[in-house]
Amino acid sequence: MRRLAVWLRKEPIGFWKTLRFILFSVALAYVYNLAVELVYINNVDLENLDSGIVVPLWWIFLLGITIAPVFEELFFRFIPLCLVGEIFKRNPYHLLATAAVSSLAFAYAHNISGGLNIGWMRIFIQGVSGLILCAVFLKCGGMNRRYFKAYCASVTTHALLNAAIFAPLIISGVTEVRI
Repeated sequence: MRRLAVWLRKEPIGFWKTLRFILFSVALAYVYNLAVELVYINNVDLENLDSGIVVPLWWIFLLGITIAPVFEELFFRFIPLCLVGEIFKRNPYHLLATAAVSSLAFAYAHNISGGLNIGWMRIFIQGVSGLILCAVFLKCGGMNRRYFKAYCASVTTHALLNAAIFAPLIISGVTEVRI
């Protein structure tokens, strides 16, 4: 735990170091999401999934890279991690517990919000992505009370990750998705 706290406090200083950490985090989350979904999706009966509303993909893409990251990072990272960080003097145990609970709430919100509603696997996938976003928030300033920088870094990471997830659908010519 001590090593993790020391690592989180070593904030990447400067634009390029911060950007490099953000891009590494996006790549890590994307590869993880892709690997787990490829393994799991083969065992899902896509024909019998509960179908929802058909929405144009461009609308979901635009929402996913603009509005969603701003509000999701505010509610699932900024508010809980800042409050707990200030109340408990950035105690790593409290922050990790908060990150875990926040990531679980983030995952649950994504599971009920649409897409492939495939239950616990979706919660697991989104939960790990939530933990990665918490790590970005804490590493890029959250542990050192530079909350605005931390918030901007986590919003940027979230937006880039969403763009990377939607890019293959756009490239393949998909025009509509069910939510």
